[in-house]
Amino acid sequence: MVALVFPAGVAFSQSWSLFTNWANASSFIAIFRPLADHGAGPMLVEDPSIAEYYLPAGAQWQRWSSTRNIVLTGGTTGNPAPAAGLTGRASPAPTPGTSRRAISRSSP
Repeated sequence: MVALVFPAGVAFSQSWSLFTNWANASSFIAIFRPLADHGAGPMLVEDPSIAEYYLPAGAQWQRWSSTRNIVLTGGTTGNPAPAAGLTGRASPAPTPGTSRRAISRSSP
């Protein structure tokens, strides 16, 4: 029984830290809300899950793209090709305009 005291203490400490130290998204949401609510066009976000969860515009899945999965204006999705410079181990680092060009090619 005494041998379990140390592991139980470590487990409690780790779980307390995990569940009480979540990042605060309120400043991101306060800045991003007017941008998402203002228009109806596509949005490119590195990780859209936080904005999709907190914002009413999150229900409009057709608007959201990430750098790993671009949603085209027709609503279809697809992963970028390795030659696009966004994926793959041998790919070079993406240039700032790579995602912008990929989305603009899909616009009508």
